Amino acid sequence: MKKKPNILVITKKHNQLHRYQFKNITNKYNFSLFVVDLDIDIYIQINDFLKCNKKDFDGLISIIDDTCQVASLIAEKLNLFYSSPQAIASIQNKSILFSKLKNKEYISPFEKLNDDISKLNFPLYIKPSRGTLSQNSQKIIRKNQLKIFYKKSINLPKMEKSFFQKFAPENIESFLVQEYIDFPQYTLEGYVLNNNPEVIAITESIFDKNGKSFISFNFPKSFNKKISSKVNKMVTELINLFNFKYSVFNVEFFLDKKNSKIYFIELNTRQSPEFETLYKVKYKTSLTEMALQVSLGNKPNLSTKKTNQMAISFISRKYQDFLVEKLPSKLQIEKIRKKYKIQRLEIFVEKNQKLSDLRQDSFSFRYAIYDIHGNSEKHIKEVYKQARKELDSLITFSPVSH
Repeated sequence: MKKKPNILVITKKHNQLHRYQFKNITNKYNFSLFVVDLDIDIYIQINDFLKCNKKDFDGLISIIDDTCQVASLIAEKLNLFYSSPQAIASIQNKSILFSKLKNKEYISPFEKLNDDISKLNFPLYIKPSRGTLSQNSQKIIRKNQLKIFYKKSINLPKMEKSFFQKFAPENIESFLVQEYIDFPQYTLEGYVLNNNPEVIAITESIFDKNGKSFISFNFPKSFNKKISSKVNKMVTELINLFNFKYSVFNVEFFLDKKNSKIYFIELNTRQSPEFETLYKVKYKTSLTEMALQVSLGNKPNLSTKKTNQMAISFISRKYQDFLVEKLPSKLQIEKIRKKYKIQRLEIFVEKNQKLSDLRQDSFSFRYAIYDIHGNSEKHIKEVYKQARKELDSLITFSPVSH
């Protein structure tokens, strides 16, 4: 019998992403879990873990930004396929990332907050050098809106701070100011083996009417040859510039279709875990298993299904904070999921919890997700409309007084 590879899965406290991502492939791999604590020094945690765990690992995987830092250090110690701590730190520190890309055609004008921003054209967009979920990010219409950011600093968790202090300390707790871009946004999933990147597929991100929070993700998307060539060139330059060696990754970018121009947003050193069920509409192998195959130094299986179906992931949101007083039971949620043939239906919040208790972006409050496959966008949207109406009728929200 063929030996199952031993895979180390690195995650963090209170993260539940692995619940549905790994459950269908446990028969192919032996998984060990390393749960890190962001409030404890990264090197102490790694040394303690390796002392207690003498298993020979064949590969390792991380599906969250901050635990990619841990993965890079462990991979270096155990000689596993991954990218170096220097590469991970330089990519995740946007001040370094953008500085190295400053003269590229796909970078819109930017400056560090404390540099001369008078040469930039309003509106602007400000974001932290190290951040997630658009937290501490904001569209800037007038110069006086920047005042608060001059006084604000990004306080990184202890684990991340110790990592960046060693590998990429420059401006890590500061802000970048960039000319605002208002074009459709896309996310490209890819993988790299020994510095050779390959594109897997592309998803379009749809914003709400305010242009601030994501309300859906549409998959798959494709471009003409001219745009595809520019996207591929950008990806190759990014991977080579930062010596990113072995990993799955995703690249977010804006696209001005009329002028065939792309604008880079960010490079993430892991796959997009929220797109897991979207990719199942097209590929026989899940995104997570593709990442596992790459972690063993192998090309991922990109065989596709014989189908013309598409998939959309919808995010249900509120635009003010609420306390959740009542939720449907697991049985009721599952009944709705099966009735409307939804691939994934999940409520993030718990009873007696405020929406603000969850990790949210700076603009709204998400509380549920629906991943739906179908033959047309119109049909999928109608399914979502009906399913959301039924599920929302079983949830009781009460406004939070401030």
